[in-house]
Amino acid sequence: MKRYLIALFGLSIMAALLFPVSICAQEGPGSTDNGIILFMQGDVKVKSSKSDAWMNGQKGMVLTNGDNIKTGVNSWAELGFGKDFKNSVRIQENSHVILTDLGAIKINLIQGELRSLVEKLSKNTLFEIKTPVSVCGVRGTGWDTITDGKTAETDVYENSVFFSGLLGQGSTIDSGKKGLLSDPAGVISIEDLPMDKINNWNKWKEDFTERRDAERGAEKSEEINAEEQLNAIESQQEGMEKLKGDANEITNEKNINDRLQQPVTLPSA
Repeated sequence: MKRYLIALFGLSIMAALLFPVSICAQEGPGSTDNGIILFMQGDVKVKSSKSDAWMNGQKGMVLTNGDNIKTGVNSWAELGFGKDFKNSVRIQENSHVILTDLGAIKINLIQGELRSLVEKLSKNTLFEIKTPVSVCGVRGTGWDTITDGKTAETDVYENSVFFSGLLGQGSTIDSGKKGLLSDPAGVISIEDLPMDKINNWNKWKEDFTERRDAERGAEKSEEINAEEQLNAIESQQEGMEKLKGDANEITNEKNINDRLQQPVTLPSA
């Protein structure tokens, strides 16, 4: 009887410990089609596709299709997409973007300046930036898109970008060049990028990738801790099942002992 009570007590303690841990373990990151604010500074506003209200952006905020983001004076936000945030954008000051499709990564730049760094896309995926007068798409490169809503400019720092007016023919802009479009149906003019812009890009990229990789390293540590916690839960569950089996065995043993201790009534002759 004593062994039976000890087993039941241990079983109840194990259940109490296991239950809250399993709830926490079920919490996890959102869809891979989400974006996230990796870093930001100053006045950054976000409006969800499901709301008309603007809210203050925060580091770590998850973004979804249809979300609007605005930056104020001397303000910026850097967003990460996909595994390890290998695809990212920096929304410069006084800019407005709409995250149209984060699965294929399509972003509308309503006005302002958007810096894009594309390092890893899935097969047949195109990274696309659209303005009111132009569109540009790539599979892997680094460039800036600038628009005031009437004209557009694309400054290419790595590889090449296909840049096109919404009503005209497109051109491939190679690294070290910029494409200028003053009319949606007009011809794109191509010029050399000034060296100070190229230096600014190189400096930013080195700084950003260092910060991004450090951030991702911290997240991986959290993932490892979560995996260890899940392993602990599985071990607890196995122990719990074994404890249940022991308790059933003790119960059966007790029933057998009770039956053996019952007086035996012999049939009368």
